[in-house]
Amino acid sequence: MKKKNWLFLFMAIMILLLALIMFLIFHKNIRITPLIAEKYELQGIDVSHYQGDIDWEIIEEQNINFAYIKATEGSSHIDECFEKNWKAAQKTGIWIGAYHFFSFDSPGRSQAASYIDTVGSLSGKLAPVIDVEYYGDKAENPPEREEVIRELKEMLIVLEEHYRIKPVIYTTYKAYYDFIKDEFKEYPLWIRNVYFTPFINLGNNWTFWQYTDTAVLEGYKGEEKYIDRNVFNGTREELKSLIVVDKTAENDEEEETEEEFPVLEQLFEYEQVENFYENENYLIITGINERYEKHFEDYMQKIADKTWNYYSVILPADVNGIPVKEIGEEAFCDVPMNRIILADSIEKIGSGAFKNSGLSKVQLSENLLEIGEEAFAGCNLEAVEFPAQPVAIGNRAFADNRELWKVLFPNVQSVISENAFEGCDSDFLICYGEKPEGRENLVMKFADRQGMESMELIIPDEPVVNYPDEPLILKPEVKSFFYGEDSDFNSDEYEFFDMSADAPNFGFWDWHWPGCSSWCGCYRFWQEAEASSELASGNGRYVAENILHQNRDFAWAEGADGPGIGESIIYRQSCEYGIKNKFQAIRKGNMEPELDGFMRYSEICIVNGYAKNEKTWEENGRIKKLLIKVEGKTYAYLELEDTILPQYYTLPEDDIKVLNGEMIEFEFVIEEVYQGSVYEDTCLTGIVMEFTGRYAH
Repeated sequence: MKKKNWLFLFMAIMILLLALIMFLIFHKNIRITPLIAEKYELQGIDVSHYQGDIDWEIIEEQNINFAYIKATEGSSHIDECFEKNWKAAQKTGIWIGAYHFFSFDSPGRSQAASYIDTVGSLSGKLAPVIDVEYYGDKAENPPEREEVIRELKEMLIVLEEHYRIKPVIYTTYKAYYDFIKDEFKEYPLWIRNVYFTPFINLGNNWTFWQYTDTAVLEGYKGEEKYIDRNVFNGTREELKSLIVVDKTAENDEEEETEEEFPVLEQLFEYEQVENFYENENYLIITGINERYEKHFEDYMQKIADKTWNYYSVILPADVNGIPVKEIGEEAFCDVPMNRIILADSIEKIGSGAFKNSGLSKVQLSENLLEIGEEAFAGCNLEAVEFPAQPVAIGNRAFADNRELWKVLFPNVQSVISENAFEGCDSDFLICYGEKPEGRENLVMKFADRQGMESMELIIPDEPVVNYPDEPLILKPEVKSFFYGEDSDFNSDEYEFFDMSADAPNFGFWDWHWPGCSSWCGCYRFWQEAEASSELASGNGRYVAENILHQNRDFAWAEGADGPGIGESIIYRQSCEYGIKNKFQAIRKGNMEPELDGFMRYSEICIVNGYAKNEKTWEENGRIKKLLIKVEGKTYAYLELEDTILPQYYTLPEDDIKVLNGEMIEFEFVIEEVYQGSVYEDTCLTGIVMEFTGRYAH
């Protein structure tokens, strides 16, 4: 009886615990879907007028790969922001598509007609989406199932015949089981579930998953502060199968086979220049190879996708070892294109080279010296960054780019023709770099003559550090450990970060929120540690890399004779989130953006000694004083207290900063130690470097 009673009690407790967890999940006190969604390669959003004005460049910078934009609803309603969103989103590298909100009160064919009239061509865009869900009082007064299925089939058929691709069906679980299940198996499924993974109900039978409706991103200002986040259940190649392709060829069999697929160099025509006097041999790109012109866009997209340069035309640096140095006159004049990346070998762009091509973005060559007359005239450029060396800009080179409003000349010796930017945005801003001593600032003088606004903008290659005359002496604020991502996932402590000397984590709370981590807010986060010495350990308990982990299981222990004074550990870090520099961050009306491309180091957390437990901590040596070097130069001393608890040091504001994506190096040298009760070796459990300048925390 006693065993049965204990078993009954155990089962009752487990049921209550499960019920509590379910309660917290359904009330969104515990959010598990962002954690699960992290593993998917392709992340996306869906938007409507509720998000208001959207800056799609900022959205793209937050690792958004695809976006669906609301276009229509029912038979006549058009989303008020669709046209603006549709146009602006196409200037980014985001895969975009348009969705329709299905009405239970309108004929399917008329809803399809409204979508087609509003959206038009979807060539190069994602397949149409039909959003089927209950609205208003429809859940309480549901429509006839047979009628909904009939009208939805009508709409799907019309859209499929028009766009020659199967539309995607977006739906909630209730609508799925009421109308979709078993009726539309052949159509890609987009399921909404903000509580659990779709695998619980659907297995792998889904294409898109809306995993949260309470995400917050930068880059939109509307009545709704939240934005829907989604993932794609597949690879980039698989997502491309949902791209609409206009099949205009008379016979699909005329298309080249895989064996005939050209390499990048073959897509263009060239003129060879042989200068015997200067022993120089190079190529000029004169246009697109006539053989591949018909399907040039398809070929280029496949090549660009492989290099992560989506929707970009890429120009080769050489052909069979012969460098490509020029783009010929009118080489791509009137050729439709969105973005282009110029190889760094290119030194000259000929007159009219990209005139009226529709370019919205261009990445210029680092070695570019000359841009000819009307080279980019009549395009859709909004911003242009010129290379570090002086560039000669020809007559009307960027004329009639109506939306072009900012340019950056890092070298103030660039020579600009008086009407190079004629017919561009009236609010024109010229940014320029630092003036070399004894040289004229030709760029600023040009701006003054044209009546254009100008500003100095220096973009350093190396980290910027304000080294004090005498090293700073920093003292800590001692705090406790907390429950974070290494604690019980379903426990209350995981969500609310209770502090306790027995908790497993240290560092910064924001790095541990569900769906986040130490790279939160970054595209790429890279770090490494190495030590001047370390204690030999067969199980890796004492290696330098251990200080990168924000838990107490392992540590770095120096392995030199004695207490380890003079031993050091080097920490390197790089973070990338999208905006490369202040120039890219500047927006109209905001010339001093808070996020300007710099990562500013603000705080250091150190856990002294081997903090696995009190006994281990007392037995091993601890650090009393640390010297910090930044980029190899002395910066400060940290005075550490003899405590097992985390110690936090605040760095002077704006003292240490590094440009987005660049590397910075810190060295920590042991100056003084607290002796351990048993072992001589000095230990360190962790170092966490906090920095501002990215979108999250």
